Amino acid sequence: MPKTTYLMFFFVLKATYLMFLTTNICVCGFLFVSLQYIKKQEDMKNVASKLKEIERRSLELNKQINEEGRVYAAELRDRQAKGLTGDAAILHYNEWMQRNDMEHLMLK
Repeated sequence: MPKTTYLMFFFVLKATYLMFLTTNICVCGFLFVSLQYIKKQEDMKNVASKLKEIERRSLELNKQINEEGRVYAAELRDRQAKGLTGDAAILHYNEWMQRNDMEHLMLK
């Protein structure tokens, strides 16, 4: 085989190898960018789910506070209508709180 044929074969082989390396680098780069994009999408989904959980908890807390306010106002009207003061007023208040499952607001 002539020397030029070996040389041609070597250049073709080297060019094929370089194309293979370049293609692999491009594919690896694409995969890396894709994985980063997917990771960001997952992070955004996590952020969105956390925000939804915060919204749900906030709505529950708002509902609870409104209910406590409603019970407290009703108790106050009833206590004032009965003219209760002192220990009798505290006992009345605690009974209302216990009856409405709001023991955490009872006076000790």
